[in-house]
Amino acid sequence: LKYSKVSGSNQVIIFSDDFSFSKQKWSLRNEEVAEIIFVVKAGIEEKAASLIENIYKEVSNSRNIAPQQVRVIAITIISIVLNTLSDMGLSYEDIYATTKLPYCQIFELKTLNETREYIKNFMKFTIQSVKGMRAKKAKTIIKDIKDYLKKNLSDYDLALSTISERFYINASYLSRLFKQETGESFIEYLSR
Repeated sequence: LKYSKVSGSNQVIIFSDDFSFSKQKWSLRNEEVAEIIFVVKAGIEEKAASLIENIYKEVSNSRNIAPQQVRVIAITIISIVLNTLSDMGLSYEDIYATTKLPYCQIFELKTLNETREYIKNFMKFTIQSVKGMRAKKAKTIIKDIKDYLKKNLSDYDLALSTISERFYINASYLSRLFKQETGESFIEYLSR
């Protein structure tokens, strides 16, 4: 009965002498933690889904893991994601438009598969929201730069390097961002 919480209902579970619910501790490896942080920061949805699948496949293969431990793993992943958002200067409310933390939902899920799907959807939504916020921020920065250029067009010292310093942005990143947002290079825009 306990194992059905991990494997899901309607499963045949063979109980042998070597199968027991020991107090086995299962935790995320440092590489997995680093990968979770990376996929959230980089905004790679497919990699996030694959990573969660792999983690939960390992959990599923650990036949003597307790159901409580499955919840702890999910809560750990959520904590890593929320800490990553905080490191990026984003608050939980910015992303999820609610003050209700996702931890509560974990305790309502009944099986490993439900938990895995919840975590995958949580990661997907988080990454999509971060990407959307970055795009909005990029548009705002480019708009501010364009306004600055219009106001200071007579300044002979206008250049990508001085603008990047003024707006605290790496010059090569600004160059790519400007081209991406306006469809023309900084120099082309300034010349026009």
